[in-house]
Parts: sequence; structure tokens; C-alpha cells
Amino acid sequence: MFKFKNLILILSVCFLFGCGDEAASGGGSGSNPSRPNNPIDNTEVGDIETSGFWVNILTKNQFPAYIDSERGFGTPCVIESDTTTNETLNCFVDVMEGDLFVYDFEMQYNVPPDMCEHLLSKTSWFWNKSVGTGPTSVNVAVDATGANPVVTSCQARRANTGTNVNCSAHPELKNVGKIEGPDCVYDEGALGKNCCFGDYNLTITTTTTEGSDTTTQSTNWGGDNASCIGGAAMQGWGAFVDGIPADLITPIPEANTSSGGGSGQSDTVGLNSSYIYTSSLSTSKSGFSVMSNYYETSGTPHTHSGFYDARVSNQPYAFDPIDDLDGNRIPSGNEAFEFSCLDGAFEQRQKIKVYIREWNTFADFVLHQSTSGATTNPDVTGPEGTACDNSDIFGGGCNDFADFKDLLQSVGGSYDTTPGVPAGERATYFPNINYE
Repeated sequence: MFKFKNLILILSVCFLFGCGDEAASGGGSGSNPSRPNNPIDNTEVGDIETSGFWVNILTKNQFPAYIDSERGFGTPCVIESDTTTNETLNCFVDVMEGDLFVYDFEMQYNVPPDMCEHLLSKTSWFWNKSVGTGPTSVNVAVDATGANPVVTSCQARRANTGTNVNCSAHPELKNVGKIEGPDCVYDEGALGKNCCFGDYNLTITTTTTEGSDTTTQSTNWGGDNASCIGGAAMQGWGAFVDGIPADLITPIPEANTSSGGGSGQSDTVGLNSSYIYTSSLSTSKSGFSVMSNYYETSGTPHTHSGFYDARVSNQPYAFDPIDDLDGNRIPSGNEAFEFSCLDGAFEQRQKIKVYIREWNTFADFVLHQSTSGATTNPDVTGPEGTACDNSDIFGGGCNDFADFKDLLQSVGGSYDTTPGVPAGERATYFPNINYE
């Protein structure tokens, strides 16, 4: 069973993420390409800036990256300090795919005085593997020789899938001809990850000339959340609960304290700190851009319902699978990096959601900037050089690292969540990154 409750930890962010001198060395003038109307580019990590609640990107002059808000190209990712309405602001980071893969990535955030009592932070993560809860009971019959096992029945965890389902064709079981009992379809076996959860009873009945002998064993499908997730959380997030990235609550300090926003914390109410995500190069040999959580909504290829749950999601399947093949709920991941400004009662005042968009070629990245965002084609594919086009989903030299748009295209523009859909087809909806 998933151990996924209200994952909130009251923690000091800087204690977890080292937002002291190391982080501060990445801030300051020239740490990132500046834009004339962005007053936050020169703010050192730890120095509270009073204009608003904002998020910025620091690159330590190693690579170009830009962050804009949904208000328009060149507009900073900031909610002004005098804002009184409950506002959610979407922001977009543009960075070249190779730079995003090779370099560490620092995300700076600022809470001005008298705006928030607490900061709620969430990292972006997804289900990396096909995941679900196995049946609660499985019954197997073997003949007098102790061979030729037949799965006679099983009990699904959800009543709306029926009880005593014929498990020889049940979508959540595989290898049903094993003497020791079948395997769960979410368990990849010795060479992979086990993402099958829940307790179950395995009953084996052996028929002999003298009658039958029945043994029942209470056991567990053995799944481990930590083996089944992926995304930015794998690049340096500091807190997990039962293998799931935890939401972090940081009280906004009212004076200079050792657990504040890092080196240089002022005596003014507020917070300025950062998260540093290690490069994908250091943790994975996969060709998937795990930090890139941006995806396009044109054609709504990500819209899907549950197998049995009627809820409809407009997030990619790996971020929000809804339920498994038996109708058991699967906790949602986080499609965005989220920063929420909360009052003393933990009610949201404002929220900033950040999406990172990777660009496949230098030429298109430069064109996007030089045309003030008028030309946006980050996902060109095909052979390198002048032949980059959109003829291929992935590869060909221009698209070196897959992202969520590539994953959405690979499933043909839509998801099949019909009950009983082949488990192998469902597994293609997940990135299946091979983390080291």
C-alpha cells in the first residue's frame, strides 16, 4: 500500500540544502544574463529584496538561462509585495538541453518582508515506472505431482473491479504458471525495479488421491516508492517520506538566525535562499532530461481519465496516473517547482509555479531571445546542422535528450486508459529512466 499522507515537514531549508557561502557564491551581478526590467538579477543569495515574492535562476556564468513569467517575454517571475489578491503565477525557464544536463542548476527564491508567514516548497517529480497495488489474495491449484499450477482466483483490491477475478487473464498478474505463485505486473524482477505495493495472501492447494492440502502464506508484493520515482527530486532534493519527495515548510524568520536564508541574511523580516540541483550527468546515464518539466498543451495529448476513477487529468500521465489497472488510487507527482506564500493558518496567499523548458539547438535558443519570444520552437529534431526539423520524435543529433513532449508524442498523442489495457502498453507512458 502506498504510504502517502500529507507530506509536509517543518524544516530549515538551508540546513538541508546548504544555502550558505556555497550558494551565495553563485549570486550577484553577472551570475545570469540580465534584462533591463528585471531588478532581481543583482540580488545575492541571502540578501532579502523587497520588491516582491520571486524566483530567479543562477548559473554562475557557466551557461545562459532565462526566466520569464506568463505575463510576457522579459517580465520577471515576481509577484509584487503589495499584492493583496490570491494569485498563482506561472514562470518559464529557457535553457539549452546540453547545459541543463551537464551543469548544476540553482533556483533562487525571495520572500519580502510582511508578505508571508511561511513558505511551502515543492520540487518537480514524476512516477518513473509503471506503478500499482497488487491483488489482496491469489489462489493457486497444483496437481498431485506438485506441478502444473493454475491460478484459480484472486481478490482485487477495489470492489468495482469485481471479486474472484479469473487471474489467468488478470492484467495485474504475470507468470501465472509458477509453482510458487504468479508475479505482479508492476514488478520488473531481478533485473529491474519492484513497483508493486500492498499485502496479500497466497493460497496454494495441492490435490492428491487422498484429498487436498492447502497452505496460505501472508506476504507483501514488496514495492518500494524510492525505486519508482524520477525527475528533479532525484537531483538533490533533501527530504523524503516513504520514498516520496516531501513538501517543505519554512517559517519566514523575523530576525537574523543561523537557520535563516543563508550567508548575509539581514535583520529584516523575509527570506532569500536557493535550491541547488546537481546535474543529470552526475546521477544518471539516461538520455532523458529529468529537470525539464515543461510540456505543450496543444492537442491535449496529456488529457486522460483513470482506468476506473472518472477523474480527468490534464497533466502528463507520469505526473498524474490517477489509478492503476485495478482502480487503486496512485498519488500524484508534481509537474512544477512550486513556491507558495502562506499565512499563519497555512492558507495560500500567492503561489509561483516554475517550468523548465529545454532547447534542442543553439540557433533556435538564440532566435527565441533575439525575437523577444516571438519565435518558439525548442523541440526541433533530425540530423545536426541545417537539416533539423520535426520529422523525428527523438534523436537524429538535434534532440539529444528526451523530455516530456517527446514522451507524449511517443504514445501517439493520446493515452489508452481503458480497463484491461495491456500492462506493457501502459508502461510506455512512463519515462523508465535508468538512474545510477
